[in-house]
Amino acid sequence: SSGINAEYGVLNKNYCENHFFCTGCDTLLEEQKSKVIEMDQKPYCRHCYDKFPSDMRRKLLESANAAAKNKKATMKKDKDKKGTMKKKKEEKKKDKDILNATQAAS
Repeated sequence: SSGINAEYGVLNKNYCENHFFCTGCDTLLEEQKSKVIEMDQKPYCRHCYDKFPSDMRRKLLESANAAAKNKKATMKKDKDKKGTMKKKKEEKKKDKDILNATQAAS
């Protein structure tokens, strides 16, 4: 072992791989192998999540879906913005090329 522990970036926090536990049962969670559910910005394993009342699980699911939808919309806006900026840059380059060609011809 190299003595260097991996770090998980989850729920806007960083967790050492050896200290990433379920808030409900203290089971060590592995980001790649465990389904991590967030409630009140705390990680829970699937087993503990399944013990939550059904109305709470439904609200968490709705909240997660809304967050995912917002993230997707934000990513699309960012992509569209980058595309617009790239087009403007290409248009400026074309204008500059035309100007240089015109000046060279005269």
